[in-house]
Amino acid sequence: MIGGMKTMQLHPAVNIFDPLEGADFDQFVESIRQHGLIHSIETYQGLIIDGRNRLRACEVAGVKPRFVEVNVNRSAAEYVYTVNCHRRHLTEAAKGFAAVRYKHQLAEEAKERQRQHGGTAPGKRKSLPKNSSELIGDTRDIAGQAFGISGFTVDAFEKVLEQGSAELIKAVEDKTVSVSAAAKATQLPKRAQMTVLKPR
Repeated sequence: MIGGMKTMQLHPAVNIFDPLEGADFDQFVESIRQHGLIHSIETYQGLIIDGRNRLRACEVAGVKPRFVEVNVNRSAAEYVYTVNCHRRHLTEAAKGFAAVRYKHQLAEEAKERQRQHGGTAPGKRKSLPKNSSELIGDTRDIAGQAFGISGFTVDAFEKVLEQGSAELIKAVEDKTVSVSAAAKATQLPKRAQMTVLKPR
C-alpha cells in the first residue's frame, strides 16, 4: 500500500491469467524501481481490470501508482484476453487453465446480459463483431480457439482444475503428467489420483 492508499479490488476477469510470481515478478519490480510505472493501471467500473502485477510491483518498489478508467466494450473477459494474450509467454498448462477461466467468465457475462435484457426473442439476433463472445457456438470452443487448443482439451483442463488435487494440477503444470491422463484420474478420490499415473 502506497501512502496509505486503500487497496483497490480486482475485476473477476483479471483472474483469467495467473499473476506474475518468483523471479519474473522480482525482475518486474526492479524494472519499475529503475524506470517508474510506464503504463497506467487500468480500471473498469472502479475495479482493476489490467495492471494487477503493476500495482503489486509499485507497492514493493515504493513507486506511486496511477490509474486510468477504460471502456471495455461490454465484455471484460475479451478485454483482459486481448490486452494480455500477446504480452504473455504461456506454457501449455497455463494456456489450458486460462482458457477454462476465460470460458467461465464469458459464460457469466452472457448470463448477465440475458438477465438484463430478459432473454433473446426468437428470430432476433443483432449483428455481432467478428471476435465477439456472442458468436454462435459453445463458450468452450470460443475459449479454446482463443488460446489455440481444442474444445476437448479445454474440457480436460477444466476437469483437472476443478476436480484435481493440488498435486495433480502441479504435475500437469510441470509437464510430468499429460492433461488427458490427469483428466481421467479426476474420476478417483483426490488422495488416490497420483497413484495411478506414470510420469510421461
